[in-house]
Amino acid sequence: MKKLILLLMMVALFSCESPITCDEPDPKAPYGVPDETSVYSGGYGYKAITYTYYCKGGQYIAVTYSRSDACTPYEKSEFVTSGICK
Repeated sequence: MKKLILLLMMVALFSCESPITCDEPDPKAPYGVPDETSVYSGGYGYKAITYTYYCKGGQYIAVTYSRSDACTPYEKSEFVTSGICK
């Protein structure tokens, strides 16, 4: 019985959702200090971080890093427009 309890504890400790084994640090803002930062955390480890720059170099830039769970690396997407900075 003790071996079963120990085995279950080991599985729980090293499962994918465990922050000990999988949770990587949040990515840094790509273009220095952003004008706005928003963070969304959902179920099953989903997380999205958006760094927004208003009119940086004449452009509006929003960079979002997202991951589907605690064990997947962040994916980067970037939106750039100059329409609101004229």
